[in-house]
Amino acid sequence: MASTADGSRQSLFNESPLPMFVVGRAGLSVLAVNRGAEAMYGLSDDFLGSPAGSLWPEHERVDLESLLVEAAVAHHRSGPWTHSDAFGSPRNVGIFCAETEYEGVSALLLTVIDLTDDIARERALLEGATRDALTGVSNSARFLDRLRMTVSRAQHEPEYRFAVLYIDLDRFRQINERVGHISADKILAEAGARITAAAGAGDVVARIGGDEFAVLCDVEPSGNDAVKLAERVLVAFQEPFGSGESVVSLSVSIGVVVGGGDPDLQTDAIIRNADAAMHRAKQQGRSRYELFDESLRKKAMHYVKTESELRLGLERGEFALYYQPIVSIPGGEMHGAEALLRWMHPEEGVVAPGGFISVAEESGLIVPMGDWVMHEACRQIRTWQDAGHPEISVSVNVSARQFRDGDVCASLKSAIAEAGIDARHLTAELTESVVMEDPSSSVEIMKEISAMGVGLAMDDFGTGYSSLSYLKQFRFDSLKIDRSFISGIDSSAGDAAIVAAVIALAHSFRSRAVGEGVENPEQLQYLRLLRCDMAQGFLFSRPIPADDPGAMMQRGTLWTGLQQ
Repeated sequence: MASTADGSRQSLFNESPLPMFVVGRAGLSVLAVNRGAEAMYGLSDDFLGSPAGSLWPEHERVDLESLLVEAAVAHHRSGPWTHSDAFGSPRNVGIFCAETEYEGVSALLLTVIDLTDDIARERALLEGATRDALTGVSNSARFLDRLRMTVSRAQHEPEYRFAVLYIDLDRFRQINERVGHISADKILAEAGARITAAAGAGDVVARIGGDEFAVLCDVEPSGNDAVKLAERVLVAFQEPFGSGESVVSLSVSIGVVVGGGDPDLQTDAIIRNADAAMHRAKQQGRSRYELFDESLRKKAMHYVKTESELRLGLERGEFALYYQPIVSIPGGEMHGAEALLRWMHPEEGVVAPGGFISVAEESGLIVPMGDWVMHEACRQIRTWQDAGHPEISVSVNVSARQFRDGDVCASLKSAIAEAGIDARHLTAELTESVVMEDPSSSVEIMKEISAMGVGLAMDDFGTGYSSLSYLKQFRFDSLKIDRSFISGIDSSAGDAAIVAAVIALAHSFRSRAVGEGVENPEQLQYLRLLRCDMAQGFLFSRPIPADDPGAMMQRGTLWTGLQQ
């Protein structure tokens, strides 16, 4: 637009559907507007000569001084800006600025590009990438991103405080099993909505996992508002979910962490601490919240240390299997042995599972650890068979995480094939709680295990919450009576009655009954009178390293009079 004599350029300016303005550099007054500008903003020729700053209301005003600087680079876009169109609707626009001349005057040519639809599409895509599709709340990626920014702020602002609530739906797997996946998904969506309603407008509510949610919020230095939020969430879950036959009651366990004031604060530590507090809420009876405190801090530090050492221990081969005989009560011969994991810690010596198994379970290390146990147990069976004991069998414990998340069937097949043994010499021991976490899936996995020829034992029977209707489907080869009942069998009529009932139940299912934790001849005699099939415990042998099975039996306490 070098001059008004350039008719073609003038025509392009006038007829362009894009809003265009010519602004004089001196005084920044409007020299010309085109039809696109008139259509979008409702301007007319009457506007000519007005200050360019008054093109838009004050709250929508473009920084013209910046545009003057940007004009040094032709067609440099500024914005996006939010402008109201002639109908009062907000539009997101970008403005291209270029130097020009108008009737011999140095000027700026401003071209407005409507970006409203493009920005809306970008926001929709971003929203889809950061939202949980099922519940509509934020997903874990967005939550972690916001938490990282929050932690960074807390590291630079000593007075700033925030809180994380880690929320787990209590016994949701059982509810899922009862109502089906479609209804369970609706319950999850409703749970997300209730948590969102309880949270504040600026709080970040996210679905972290299958039935776990989290809330990130700013709090006062006292942290009391985090506690109030936890209480509101608990109240929100007092009303039943669903309708008709799908009505269910659902509670939550909440872990609360208040962060800030620590320059060494780390995002993963916040999550871990909130999770630890949530698990303590579950241990305290569910449907409650727990604040992360000093005792949990020490536990968390122990967790981090133990997890790190466990990883190194797996790499260095610091684990070994000890074996405890399982003895046939009628004849006293060794039927087999249970493989029990031991950590040969370089500083603490031999560590029993109680010292590390919960960390291995929570961290997921239990899966490769359990796979190693299966392979090592099968290798030991092969060694014993080669030494002249062809019928010895070994039981291995399968953890909840291994059963749920690991491919336990593939691990068993691999271990059996690698050792070259008959599958019938291996037994997988499962606890009631593991089996009942997802009964339908458990049935299918156990059918596959049985189809291999591997035996199945229910461990610690009587301490869980199994349903007898499911027990019929599971087809266990043996039920192991928990040691808590065996310890009182010779002194408590109640324990004796429970043991008798379990033995009868096992026999009715054509399963063997095994008494665990037998420590004295009196307990053994009671089991014999009740026609229990097998026993294991310190009376026969403590768990010991793998030796010749004959030597294993000789180390235990042999009893007399069993066959009398």
